[in-house]
Amino acid sequence: MIRSTVITIREGSSVQINLEDIVPGDIVVLAAGSIIPADLRILTAKDFFINQSSLTGESLPVEKNASPDTTSPDALGLKNAAFQGATVISGSARGLVVNTGARTVLGRISRTSRRPRSPRPSTRASSPLCGSWLGS
Repeated sequence: MIRSTVITIREGSSVQINLEDIVPGDIVVLAAGSIIPADLRILTAKDFFINQSSLTGESLPVEKNASPDTTSPDALGLKNAAFQGATVISGSARGLVVNTGARTVLGRISRTSRRPRSPRPSTRASSPLCGSWLGS
């Protein structure tokens, strides 16, 4: 069985651990080709670009850095944050894990998409004018 691993800094040393063993507070080392393993706050970055199209639909890579960012009203727009499921296109970075698993942005999207939807009223019931216009 293939296991996904990630390099973390624990107690001052680089340690390769299984992806499922990441916890908030870990520092993750990222490089080109890495998949962001959790929601992170960027601590250091050098020429760091990620593809977050799976979360935002953006087709172009986005540059991330460690500078504090209070300008974006949306978490996905923060320049100093990276989210689980994004991939590193170029550069390198270290990030502090803030959320894992179901608590990540990707986890919340997953939960939302699995909720059963309430039945929608038919067009005729919701708009009698529309029904008559359609010839019913």
